Amino acid sequence: MNKKIYEISIGAKLSMTFLGFAVIVAITFGAVYQSYVPKLINKQVELRALSVAKSFSAAVLEPMMIRNYLRVNKIAEVTAKLPDVAYASVFNKRGFPIAGIIGSPKRFDDNFIFSIKSKGFPRDIIKQNKAPQGDKSNQKILVLGQKKILDIALASGNNGAEVHLGLFVGDIQKAIRASLTPLLMVLIAMAILGLLGVIFIGRTISTPIRQLTEQVQAISMGELDQKIDVKGSGEITELVESFKRMQASLQFSAQQMKKDHD
Repeated sequence: MNKKIYEISIGAKLSMTFLGFAVIVAITFGAVYQSYVPKLINKQVELRALSVAKSFSAAVLEPMMIRNYLRVNKIAEVTAKLPDVAYASVFNKRGFPIAGIIGSPKRFDDNFIFSIKSKGFPRDIIKQNKAPQGDKSNQKILVLGQKKILDIALASGNNGAEVHLGLFVGDIQKAIRASLTPLLMVLIAMAILGLLGVIFIGRTISTPIRQLTEQVQAISMGELDQKIDVKGSGEITELVESFKRMQASLQFSAQQMKKDHD
């Protein structure tokens, strides 16, 4: 007794091959993305932060020279309200804060905000990230109020004062994730459309072949008059015509054998 052997269909094989290819492409894309895009975004954010810090430093230079500290605080307040800015601060040459404005107090730990209100803006910032001389700047990740902050430090003029601008690192990471979302959606859409296309192509191949197999099996069991009627195109049509010719040959041979027997 012949046992029917079940094998993976052509459509299933094509689908699995495509899915494997899609996974490899996704892994490769993810690796390339993680290697280059976060660095580019971080670089752009750092350049933007440095630009804001330099503008802030230039704006407070004149008020500091005439010791108009009220004006310095006003400028710091305006700067701290810019998007993603954690704080804007100015320290004199002795390390005391002339201005220290928090951009979004609710985003910091309550103990940190309470400490600022009672003790003033933290002086240890200039110890952790000292501003270099001249137009150069130092950038360092600090942890303040349980938040990671990118601190930009640069000198304000030649009077020994320092300007420190803080940016929320979480916002930078959020920007990186936000940039990945539309790309992932495009990849998923392409994968779905590609899979549907593969399934369609697989069915256009496997369906006529399965029909042809059933009809040819009937012929092999002695039903020589079994009609071979399979719709297809290209190689499928050529295969069907070949089996029709084979069937005709078998019918002719059977008729000749019958005549010889009679």
